[in-house]
Amino acid sequence: MRVPTAKRARIAAILLWLLGDWVCPSLAQDDAEPPDPDGLRPGLIAGFRPSREEPGHPHPEGEILRIDRSLVADWGSASPDPRLEPGPISAFWRGWLLIRQGGPYRFRLTTNGDARLRIGDRIVSGEGSDPIDLRPGLVALGLDLEGNADTSRLVVDWEGPGFGIEHIPPHLLVHEVEQSPPLDRFEQGRRLADQLGCANCHAMLGMPVHRDLGPPLDAAKTIRPEWLTDWLRDPSAIRPGSPMPGFGLDSGLAADLAAFLRSVSDAPIEPDREALMAMNVADAGRGRLAFRSAGCLGCHPPPEEPTRQSPGEGPDLSGIGRKRSPEAIAFLLGGARRSDPGRHRPSLGLSTDASAHLATYLGSLADPGAGPRERGTPEGDPNRGWILAASIGCANCHRVPGVEPASAPPLVAGSPPAAGCLADDPPGRVPRFDLDDDQRAALRALIAGLPSGPGRISDWTLAEDALRRRNCLGCHSRYGEGGERLGARLAALLAEDRELNALKGTLTPPDLSSVGAKLRPEYLDQAVRGLSPTARPWLSVRMPRFAFEDGEAEAIVSYLQGFDAIDDAPADPESSPSLGVPVGIRLLGRDGFSCVSCHVMDGKIPPGGEAETLGPDLTLAHRRMSRAYFDRWLADPQRIIPGTPMPQFLLTVPGTEGTLPQQLGSIWDALGDPEIARLSSTAARQFLVRQGDRALVVRDLVVSPDSPAESYPRAVAIGLIGDRSLLFDADRLSWIRWWDRGFLSRTKQGRLWEWHPEGRPLRVADEPLPPVAFRETDGAITLPQEERGRLGSFRELAFEGDGVRLSYRLNGPTGDQIDVTERIVPTEDGWERLVLVTGTPNGVEPVVVEIPPPDPGRGDSMVELLNAAGERIEERTTVGPARANALILGEGSGPPEARSFRIRVRILPGD
Repeated sequence: MRVPTAKRARIAAILLWLLGDWVCPSLAQDDAEPPDPDGLRPGLIAGFRPSREEPGHPHPEGEILRIDRSLVADWGSASPDPRLEPGPISAFWRGWLLIRQGGPYRFRLTTNGDARLRIGDRIVSGEGSDPIDLRPGLVALGLDLEGNADTSRLVVDWEGPGFGIEHIPPHLLVHEVEQSPPLDRFEQGRRLADQLGCANCHAMLGMPVHRDLGPPLDAAKTIRPEWLTDWLRDPSAIRPGSPMPGFGLDSGLAADLAAFLRSVSDAPIEPDREALMAMNVADAGRGRLAFRSAGCLGCHPPPEEPTRQSPGEGPDLSGIGRKRSPEAIAFLLGGARRSDPGRHRPSLGLSTDASAHLATYLGSLADPGAGPRERGTPEGDPNRGWILAASIGCANCHRVPGVEPASAPPLVAGSPPAAGCLADDPPGRVPRFDLDDDQRAALRALIAGLPSGPGRISDWTLAEDALRRRNCLGCHSRYGEGGERLGARLAALLAEDRELNALKGTLTPPDLSSVGAKLRPEYLDQAVRGLSPTARPWLSVRMPRFAFEDGEAEAIVSYLQGFDAIDDAPADPESSPSLGVPVGIRLLGRDGFSCVSCHVMDGKIPPGGEAETLGPDLTLAHRRMSRAYFDRWLADPQRIIPGTPMPQFLLTVPGTEGTLPQQLGSIWDALGDPEIARLSSTAARQFLVRQGDRALVVRDLVVSPDSPAESYPRAVAIGLIGDRSLLFDADRLSWIRWWDRGFLSRTKQGRLWEWHPEGRPLRVADEPLPPVAFRETDGAITLPQEERGRLGSFRELAFEGDGVRLSYRLNGPTGDQIDVTERIVPTEDGWERLVLVTGTPNGVEPVVVEIPPPDPGRGDSMVELLNAAGERIEERTTVGPARANALILGEGSGPPEARSFRIRVRILPGD
């Protein structure tokens, strides 16, 4: 799985150390020794403090130290930290910048404060710098800022060898661990308070209220009564570390509250017929694999290993079978709600069958961590329960019918940090959170550090809180941070779970580095909401759909765009070099940059490649991606996502005109063509496995050295029962080869898989001809019109009975589109080719073209060709200057606009 962030930074530093020369002046002296690569950690040391009225004379009181991962910030009308009150501030950032490639660099500083950037011993102010020559290694970086607390934006960009203006990538910024500031307990407490929903009861720092932090309580009838009573009495006894507090309830009060919740609950779930049938055949083993592979581990620990719940993490599900029946679990996972996320839980879009498997697995688990249940619990009084629900504030975090949120005193400067919920022994009905010592200390530090003024949290910080609250970085990585929770849990299971290990390459969600600059605004909004088309259909992990709070999704989108977007960079440059769509189509293929060998095309996954190397669907490229990002990504993918399998293109494709920018621009234009899938003929590249007594079909790159073109990137190879095989070029629309006594073998050349015919050749075409031509009234034979290097487009490949059906569309002689369907059916001694041609215009008739095998009369032929009547096909004609000796079959049946043909190929005995 992923290499930990700190380790990756150390590895990069060590590699550069081994490369040789370093330039490592410190900010204080130019001849400082470089830092120990093993002592580096990601991010820069940042400090903020109020300033004296006299410029340049800051005082240390109230200094806030932290680690900032980047040099991009936008505080809007707030301040860098809510503890900073309005007024002058001073800020600094210190650390090291990792230079991968030596050469001249320019830096650009954007801010509305007074800032100064130092790179080594050079100073950068304002909009830009003269070129600074830097060698590979570490160079000291320092930034000082004087401004007001509402200094809105700070961005440091650079450009250098081989790349244009961009934000300095966060993974290139490091600091020395020995100089790291102590943990900021205030900020740790603020984040924890957001995840626990402290502001739902206590107004504090302007923090937002999250009324749907807990699940709605109108579904109590889906919960087993005895579990509900035990839970209300002491949640931490069932799930240690749960964000749900206890209230010191005895069994009687817990029974009253449970009775009230059941009284306002919806009717019990009545599974529909489809769900019941699915549950009858559901398999717990398949459910366990789904739990491990769909991304559930990004939020929930493995149920087989119960553990204490951490902030921002989903609950331990090892006891969910005691909470709900498998049918109720299946209903909540899928069924009627599978495309509609609940107010508390997201939707994974599971089908009824998948929900049944997963529910059966979860329902089968015991809960060794649950405490003993008290038997003989009284029924409870719902009226007393309603009064209790209102008094303890259930509606502050849950939607409860008939109950309104309760008010609590605000938390301000001077509030006692060890009182109320944070007291060692909370009094009365005060919530009792199951906090460890570290969490309690952080929350107390938050209360103790509240500013006396009206502190305000920036919109960006609130958006980061939302990403944390939704646990986005539990699965995704972004700028080298995140994904550790899912990755670590999967890594621990891969060795023991063979089925999961077989899915290894499908378990890593996409990296979100620069996603705000990559995706177009409307597509990014869809992606955040879980509504975007599937660009990576090979992934087993799923993107959940959340029922966001008002404005929450918009805030996340705005933050990602603001953080990642490069100032003054147009989403789509008005003019860009290009050689045109036909060249771009060619460059997408094997004879170009081989994009189709790894990338999905129109939802179809290229066969033979490892999942780790697959790329997103290229037919969505223009809908998803900005042109500026496309250029930047192809220039150097490693700059954006270190370790990506995407190669860097530095050279032009031999034999193709134009410069590299022109060739890449042609690919971009080709990707924008609405017919890209048809034009590239890769929409259905696939490996179809034989099922029973049916044909075997491979659609991929086939290399046939004895054929005219030698290699066919979009070939269709058909292995019929009876051990006879045919090769069709779906690009040129031509039959290329017949053979028997074998089918295909597969080899790998670099990142490409190649298929090779094996066996005895029966016929090899001297030149590619279309399967169908047209006879005009004067008897002349006309071939389909060529357009963009093709005579038409391949449409469909499918099994039919014990044979295979192909369909394609030819460009007719007068611009019409002629549809052709061919069925290849095995016979006892060969096969039959059944051809149906429809849509032929008036004045011409379709004819079938064949290049014959050698004359059987010569004694060296292995096949003979017969027409529908069982006779030899004798008609020969010339169809072009270089196309002599072709056989033309015009005696089909039916009218010219829908004519069918039948040709039989018989394999002769002997060698």
